[in-house]
Amino acid sequence: MEKASDQLEKLDVPDDVEINTSNKGVNISFRRTVAFEQDSAELTEKAKTALKKMLPIIGQMQNDIEISGHTDESDSNKKYPSNWELSSNRASTVVRFFISNGMKKNRLRAIGYADTQPKLPNRDASGAPIPDNMIANRRIILRINRQPIYEEIRLPKFRRKEGDKKSNKTQIN
Repeated sequence: MEKASDQLEKLDVPDDVEINTSNKGVNISFRRTVAFEQDSAELTEKAKTALKKMLPIIGQMQNDIEISGHTDESDSNKKYPSNWELSSNRASTVVRFFISNGMKKNRLRAIGYADTQPKLPNRDASGAPIPDNMIANRRIILRINRQPIYEEIRLPKFRRKEGDKKSNKTQIN
């Protein structure tokens, strides 16, 4: 995990992409306008370029990846009735990007947090908006988990003896 973190940190990505390691895994935060414009769930070209650079490293790992979408308190609009839809759509956009680039879908999880987990306060003590903080709160976080988030389901194989085959005929009593 630390080796992957070191490799990711050496990549030439925008300054607003922060990579660090925690006890849960490697966290990659796309801050400010690197990932999305306000009111949008469409990845910016900067974000696509950075994600493509990360794919060879992330793709070879077997760890699960949790993508969380975050908004500032003013992001909802006519297209997205609330920040829940917008943040979920942002996370899902990244999941779709990874899948379209060959990543297995069972390794991925998309979560929308709306504006419930701001990195910085959206407003000052008098209630006035803090534009730079609001931009910082509009982000996605990729966490490459140390532990699996999904367990692969192994279905048992049932075998019938030759004489136990069921008939397709329905019996009427």
